[in-house]
Amino acid sequence: MASSKPHLGLVLSITCLLLQLLLVAANPPPPPPLRRPSCDKSDKELRFMFSQWMSKYSKRYSCPEEQEKRYQVWKANTDFIGAFRSQTEISSGVGAFAPQTVTDSFVGMNLFGDLASGEFVRQFTGFNASGFHSPPPTPISPHSWQPCCVDWRSSGAVTGVNDWGEQGYVYLAKDVWWPQGTCGLATSPFYPTA
Repeated sequence: MASSKPHLGLVLSITCLLLQLLLVAANPPPPPPLRRPSCDKSDKELRFMFSQWMSKYSKRYSCPEEQEKRYQVWKANTDFIGAFRSQTEISSGVGAFAPQTVTDSFVGMNLFGDLASGEFVRQFTGFNASGFHSPPPTPISPHSWQPCCVDWRSSGAVTGVNDWGEQGYVYLAKDVWWPQGTCGLATSPFYPTA
């Protein structure tokens, strides 16, 4: 039978939600840890590391001012990497109660180390219209025959569902780059596409 007080559950739910929000507001998250200053290395050592990084990635700068600017960005990125690694270090000892962040990500210096975050976003994300040339539209003859529908199963694009067990994603990741990948009709698909 229906409850005589149908709104009681709603009121209790809203009350619990408000209490949780108040608890979160009363206990803000701790501030981010202070960044370690470039792995505690001297400026001379850091400049040597920067010169090694420049030679590894064949970096050349137009003038000393540009090189100094890129060094400062590289140094800030090195600080960020050091801070990330210090946050993700796991405390030794069983049952340690220190805050820990466990991650399977590796953060390290790469060829973009002299770019600030905003510079990287501007250069490597978004649409670059200058490199895109669309082909001219091809008129379709009104007398050309087009099927009203396509059975993708008969074309080989959709296969039955296979059970590859726990490691099935490995086969999918390996086969995506093959000509029978997910971007076209598969002549002999190695993985289910439906």
